[in-house]
Amino acid sequence: MERRPPKLRVILNPDDTRELILPGGIPETVEELINQVRKVCGLNCNVRLQYQDRDFGDALVNLTSTAELEDFATIKVIPLTDDDQTIPVCDDLVSTETDDTELLSSSSSSVSTRTQMWPREFPIPTFSYDTELQLEKGNAVYISSKTPLTPSPKTISDILRKVAEEIYKYKSYPTDADFSDVAEALIKKHPCLYEPGSYNGCYRWKQRPKTKMATTVLS
Repeated sequence: MERRPPKLRVILNPDDTRELILPGGIPETVEELINQVRKVCGLNCNVRLQYQDRDFGDALVNLTSTAELEDFATIKVIPLTDDDQTIPVCDDLVSTETDDTELLSSSSSSVSTRTQMWPREFPIPTFSYDTELQLEKGNAVYISSKTPLTPSPKTISDILRKVAEEIYKYKSYPTDADFSDVAEALIKKHPCLYEPGSYNGCYRWKQRPKTKMATTVLS
């Protein structure tokens, strides 16, 4: 029996979701997939793609490798801005670009006025009451038994949001070393978040803010 070609669910905007059939299989590169999406959907603008990441509770994150996609996966089309391209912006997509891209609060420093230098030791901000309470209890348990905390998705989301806002006070585009500084500072302040078996005990706490900032824009 001939094998059925893979299908993807493509979200153009909240009112326009389409099915994309890939007779040749899922493309090897993101660029090839983007070209197919633009052709099939009739888009005359440059776009980037996001996909639902299971590691983040099916949250939409930027697609950097088609290896992340499986049959029946969902992708969202995000138009690039005028500053990023010379090809026209998709007018029917622009208004919905931030539907699944979180906005930082207006209290974050703007790019044009951000003048603070990157600190020698990154200051971990204060989180919500519930998160701080969970971390306080987790730290006490870790100190007594070396048992790390398994934070809830809500706790992780709160930590990443506040950390991203703090990073934006210093840089819009942190380096890999900067993210390492952030992760190490987080583990130092909250040892219960230590990750046994990972590099420096904080590898995922280094990667998570990268993903968070890749899908977050300033308001």
